[in-house]
Amino acid sequence: YAAPMIDSTAVLVSTAFSIALFHTVASPDHYLPFVLLGKAENWPLRRILRVTVLCGAGHVLSSLLLATLGAALGWSALGAEWLNGIRGNLAAGALVLLGLAYMIWGIFRARRHGSDGHVHLSAGGQWTVRALFLIFVFGPCEPMIPLVMVPAAQHSPTALLAVSSVFAVTTIAAMAAAVAAAHAGIALFEFRFVRRYIHAFSGFALCASGLLITVLGA
Repeated sequence: YAAPMIDSTAVLVSTAFSIALFHTVASPDHYLPFVLLGKAENWPLRRILRVTVLCGAGHVLSSLLLATLGAALGWSALGAEWLNGIRGNLAAGALVLLGLAYMIWGIFRARRHGSDGHVHLSAGGQWTVRALFLIFVFGPCEPMIPLVMVPAAQHSPTALLAVSSVFAVTTIAAMAAAVAAAHAGIALFEFRFVRRYIHAFSGFALCASGLLITVLGA
């Protein structure tokens, strides 16, 4: 009876890898906000990646905890998806509001300070990072839920650990890789107007990410 168990785990692990990679790359809200925020605050890439990894870990681990708890309490996959749908709508709404607030603050800052240099650790950047982390923690990683609930419901800790680890590592690594690639690409656009309104553009990206989650469930 060992062979079917190994095959089943292998299928779940490969599926987790594929879905995590596709979902992350296809969802700009998983990396674009970090790139633009880091650009606005003039952070080095290593700092942007730290923030990205921190938010990604909170995003994945919170969903893992909820899915495992749901399986332990006998929730159905449909019930867990419904609960995460509510979490997703709340997180998306918070992201839209955060983006609007940061965009308005960015416009005000640009008009007040003109095209002067960037300010490290501005007040706007500090509260935006904290809010972004909380949004990612409370925002569900929906594709992960059914994958994790299967081995959890079967009381298979080995399969649960394998699936959740692969999904988590793939998601966070893909976020970091996408951030690094986008950071290199955005460095090519150093126009004065863009530099002046970079905080406003960052806020717009956050707002657009929230709308993307609402419309596409990304």
